[in-house]
Amino acid sequence: MVRRSVMVAGGLALLFAPVGLRTTPSFSVPFPCGQTWMGATRTSHLPPHAIDFNRLGDRDDAVVASEDGTVEVVDVADENYGGLVVIDHGDGWQTYSAHLDTITVSEGEEVERNDVIGTVGSTGRSDGPHLHYEQRLNGRAMRTVFHARETPSQITRPYTTPAC
Repeated sequence: MVRRSVMVAGGLALLFAPVGLRTTPSFSVPFPCGQTWMGATRTSHLPPHAIDFNRLGDRDDAVVASEDGTVEVVDVADENYGGLVVIDHGDGWQTYSAHLDTITVSEGEEVERNDVIGTVGSTGRSDGPHLHYEQRLNGRAMRTVFHARETPSQITRPYTTPAC
């Protein structure tokens, strides 16, 4: 059995799951508390489940870790992604944050949700400032889930981070 703990009203609860059962981490929107960003998914996007986030004047806005993890890859000049941070969240889950202008973390660094990992940019194959964001399971791009809600495909919609 794998033991997981979560905070609940009135204290700490322990949850047990059979070994091998993969649970989706509780990913949050990758921006500081209380911000609203437009997120776009489209079938022509590679990978198709990735989200491009932007808002007016977003260049150099902070990008944060969407869940606790370990920084696995920092690449400042990836041909496609440009400035790239890949975070390993355990159980095969990773997040990719791409087109970053600046990167504020190092490979092997432990990060917590809401830690700043970089800033929005337009590096790599990008046509303007935005954050390209992916969630992957065992290297395969998955439909993005924030706060246990799956994101719809092929639409542009607002995403608001909770107040802290």
